[in-house]
Amino acid sequence: MKLAFLMHKVKRGETLSKVARRYNTTVQPIMYLNNLRSAKSLKPGMVIAIPVRAGKKGREVANARSLHEFDG
Repeated sequence: MKLAFLMHKVKRGETLSKVARRYNTTVQPIMYLNNLRSAKSLKPGMVIAIPVRAGKKGREVANARSLHEFDG
């Protein structure tokens, strides 16, 4: 199974829900992957990992600066 994630730099005013919607995922996997205890712990300037489907060709994923894939 291939696992993939990309890195996202949090902007002022962004919430974890908005970030999750942008990448078509949910809040829970983002929190788990980044060891966040609360959605409120998100701060501007943080760089967080976003789980995505490996091989996905969506616009946001295609425009991401760093997409990492792992065979597991």
